[in-house]
Parts: sequence; structure tokens; C-alpha cells
Amino acid sequence: MKFSGICLLAEDVPALSNFYCQLLQVAGKGDDIHQDILCEGMTLAILKNPDKAAVPSPVVALVFDVENVDQEFQRLIKMDVPVIAPPQDQPWGYRNALFIDPENNQFALRSKI
Repeated sequence: MKFSGICLLAEDVPALSNFYCQLLQVAGKGDDIHQDILCEGMTLAILKNPDKAAVPSPVVALVFDVENVDQEFQRLIKMDVPVIAPPQDQPWGYRNALFIDPENNQFALRSKI
């Protein structure tokens, strides 16, 4: 078995797809119902949520490895991405920054210390 990606449910598929395409600096493909964003052998899929009331709030956070979390933090600040926590060293050997995407999903950028 091979883990190949993750799918986020969204109210506004094009807007969330555009956000992650800008974040990851890659192109996506799809339509108003489904978009795929390919990034280094994995797929981030964005799918129209058919019934928001039937789907509980997410309990997962996306994590993206970056070369320099402090530089990426500044880039996302310029994109007006809401911040949960600025870059901080963690005892498990990473420097993390936490954010919220346009559909209120939590995601982190991290660099090895």
C-alpha cells in the first residue's frame, strides 16, 4: 500500500485550490467540483463538500517541509494568511509556524533545526 495524497473538503474549491497553488508554488488542474494539486509525488485534492452539516470539523493539520521556515513565514504574511503561531523551535528538532487556510484548516510549515 502506498499513501499518495490527501483530500480537503471545501465550500469554494477554486479559491482553496488557488490558495494552495500559491502556497506550494505549483499549478493545479480541475474544475469547480474537484481540483488536484501535484507536489513531489503526492496529490493534494480539493473536493466540493456536498453537505457541510454532515461532515464534522477537520481534526487533521497539513504539514509542509520548507528550506527556511522564517523566510516562508514572511512570504505568507505578505499573502495575508492568518497566523496561529509564528516560527518556534520545537523539542522534536523542527522549527514550525502554524497557519489557517481559507476554509479554516490548520497547516504548518517546518524546517529542520
